[in-house]
Amino acid sequence: MDITNEKVKILNENILETKKAADIKKAETQKLLDQVTVEEKEANIVKEKATETENRAKKILAEATIVKDEADVSYAKAVPALEKAKSAVENLKVEYINEFKSFAQPNPKALDVCIACNYISRPMKEKSNFDKWKYNVALMKDPNKFKQTLFEIKDDIERNTENYGEIFRKVEEILEAKKEHMNTTVMASVSLAANAILEFVINIKEFYTNIVNFKPLEAKKNEAMARVDAANAELKDAQDKLKEAEDKVARLQATLKKAQEDLKIVEDRCA
Repeated sequence: MDITNEKVKILNENILETKKAADIKKAETQKLLDQVTVEEKEANIVKEKATETENRAKKILAEATIVKDEADVSYAKAVPALEKAKSAVENLKVEYINEFKSFAQPNPKALDVCIACNYISRPMKEKSNFDKWKYNVALMKDPNKFKQTLFEIKDDIERNTENYGEIFRKVEEILEAKKEHMNTTVMASVSLAANAILEFVINIKEFYTNIVNFKPLEAKKNEAMARVDAANAELKDAQDKLKEAEDKVARLQATLKKAQEDLKIVEDRCA
């Protein structure tokens, strides 16, 4: 009888210990459940903010795309004139230049072309020499260097557009005042070199006019794309925070699942 009572006592003690362990495990599991609930709520808040940030970024990108497209269309209008100006320089053959500069004095009509070109390609401090034939011959001493100078004007116009306003106003004055011969139809019969240079002058002036129209749009485009970059950076930060929150919830959910499985085992022992 004493042995039986002792076994019952031990069994009851084991049951109590198991129940106590179950209660502890249940409390721990509930704590984990509460933590998961809190973290899920916080993750949802982060997700909402990320969604708001994404929508804002999409809106900024859409607005920037409109500005960018407008700027790109504006620049595209300048391209044909630029291509014609390049083509004119490419067609300005070395033999044409050599023949042109070999004259003791040029046809006055051809000299007008040189003057207009000099306003575009030469420093204004040399303005007093623009109509001097000896000065122009010196510029054409190396035909390829002369052509390269004309090729590079396009880049300077794009970089320093504001410096060319007065220059092209003067060029326009020359073209208008001498319009009877400052056209490629007449000039082709005067000098092949002068004709090619005139074609360059006319088209680079047109290119400049288009670039003037493009510049404000380019500034708006750059500002818009800067806003896109900032919005994308903000979006990335929001997405990183969301991933961090979701990863944390996933880890807690895995821990909770394991705790719930362990609790069931302990509760089954108590049954």
